[in-house]
Amino acid sequence: ATASRKLKRALTLKGVNDKVKIDESVNDRHAGPVTGVAVDALNSRVVTVGVDGQIRFWDFLSHQLLRPHTQTSASTSTGSGDGAGGDDGSGDGGVSTVGMAGTAMDIGAAASKLVMHRDSGHAAVSCDDVCVRVFDITTQRLVRRFDGHEHRLTDLCFSNDARTLVSASMDGSVRVWDLPTGQCIDWMSFEKPVVSLDFSPSGEFLTTAHAGSLGLCLWASK
Repeated sequence: ATASRKLKRALTLKGVNDKVKIDESVNDRHAGPVTGVAVDALNSRVVTVGVDGQIRFWDFLSHQLLRPHTQTSASTSTGSGDGAGGDDGSGDGGVSTVGMAGTAMDIGAAASKLVMHRDSGHAAVSCDDVCVRVFDITTQRLVRRFDGHEHRLTDLCFSNDARTLVSASMDGSVRVWDLPTGQCIDWMSFEKPVVSLDFSPSGEFLTTAHAGSLGLCLWASK
């Protein structure tokens, strides 16, 4: 039998160092369970969120955390369920809840779900404070914050062109958010809450699944 060391060298490309490197990225791990993972379209960045209320951006090859850029209050727009955009007058504008914690970003609430639109480089995060936050994974900035749901968020999805984001909640509502303006442009209410939703590949239809129902609902997206 071939010795494992010799076999490893035989399968290693010339010029490649086969010495095992100690992965020190474990020191930068989340402080609690990870609830969402996404990889960008170029396999260069990995985004993770967790119940520790942090979002982390990792280098795909080196496994190292990427240091977030400094944020300013002008970088974020806040949307509300009543269709009003801009700063909500609370003093945070959706920005002060995101702070720096070494090389990680503190969202301000535990994250429950992460979805990414790879072509646009945007990642949406649903949080336990029933708020949806949208990040630009290239600049590592919070670019949108959407408030309006009254109960736990169940699912999120981007439209194919990344101009709209749809969110569902256990309060029975589905809200459609316009990313360029930061406003809620449409909403629907159901007796049975939507637990999962997604757009068709063409973007013409939205499919929803409801709690306690075995069927799917198909909606025309206009």
